[in-house]
Amino acid sequence: MMRCIFCQNLSGQLKVVEHIIPESLGNKEHFLPPGVVCDKCNQYFGSKIEKPLLESDYFRHARFRTETPSKKGRIPSISAFLFPTGLGLEYFIDKEGNRGVAARSEKDVAAWIKYLETHQHGNLIILKPKRSDEKLFSRFLGKVAIEVLAHRYIKRDGWLEHVATDPQLDPLRRYARFGKGSSFWPFRCRRIYPEDHAFVDDTGQFYEVLHEFTILYTRQKELYLVLAIYGIEYAINYAGPELEGYEMWLRENNNRSYLQMVEAS
Repeated sequence: MMRCIFCQNLSGQLKVVEHIIPESLGNKEHFLPPGVVCDKCNQYFGSKIEKPLLESDYFRHARFRTETPSKKGRIPSISAFLFPTGLGLEYFIDKEGNRGVAARSEKDVAAWIKYLETHQHGNLIILKPKRSDEKLFSRFLGKVAIEVLAHRYIKRDGWLEHVATDPQLDPLRRYARFGKGSSFWPFRCRRIYPEDHAFVDDTGQFYEVLHEFTILYTRQKELYLVLAIYGIEYAINYAGPELEGYEMWLRENNNRSYLQMVEAS
């Protein structure tokens, strides 16, 4: 019987795996086996943290641009409007990969059909997406950080219990799961490669990286999660809500990304 790495209750015999990064961000391989995260915590993170993030303008646009489907195989549509009429529209990609435009609501269907019947051209305006809720995203990073630690050490005897019970992780654990403790746990973000960057493997084949992560241990003995999603790198401190140690590490390493340093080594 395992202890949940978030609520610390014994999780029993469960059947639900925990995806470290949501499947709707392209994660098919990085997950924790049943019991590492109990069903209650799994459901909480899915409905209260990940769902609102995935439905935010920022991630809807990113998933649309990269054509990243949900676990049900759907690519999210994005809102637009017809200039100069102001008619609300949805820009979508269907399961066959075809792009199209439809009225955003039923009340606009008749006006959209009439416009198509009477005009050969039009201007589709897509607004710049709003940034995601920073505290919500910070809590998501805290959740990912704890799970990445469990994922790294799960095969070492006794280490999973250590991750679940280590008091040094309790502040981040409580912040991610319950929103308690620090009013805001800061994180650092920057773009390290273009969203559509094509990497090349040893055989010359091109591939995309939707997400990647690692753990950085600095010479000041601080632990940071370093995570990239769609080419944007995020870093968060395991021990406390501060980033000075990470900023120092960046200065010492000419602002190179630790993700890229690990990949090159």
